[in-house]
Amino acid sequence: MSNKGAKNRTVFAGVALVLGVLLLISVNLLGNAAFRNLRVDLTEDRLFTLSDGTHGLLGSLGEPLLLRLYYNHSLANDYPTIRDYARRVRNVLAEYVAASNGMITFEVMNPEP
Repeated sequence: MSNKGAKNRTVFAGVALVLGVLLLISVNLLGNAAFRNLRVDLTEDRLFTLSDGTHGLLGSLGEPLLLRLYYNHSLANDYPTIRDYARRVRNVLAEYVAASNGMITFEVMNPEP
């Protein structure tokens, strides 16, 4: 009887583990679908929060716009200030893209020096 009880507990633990993993995957998929466009700016100075005026301008674009950032990665590696600034510019431009309802595309060009 003790052996049968141990076997039942093992089966129960296995089933509980599988159900737990399935629940975790389901919650992850539902959360991803529900909050796909949710963007939160957690920086202290709200660096990546666009103003109402910027949202209005981006919402009123009449034709598609292509933004290009010309940034040489190999040269910037020697200058941390430039590298950090370029990262901030990329992040802000990514916010413009996200707020433009598909009217803005953005690409980074890596020109040769």
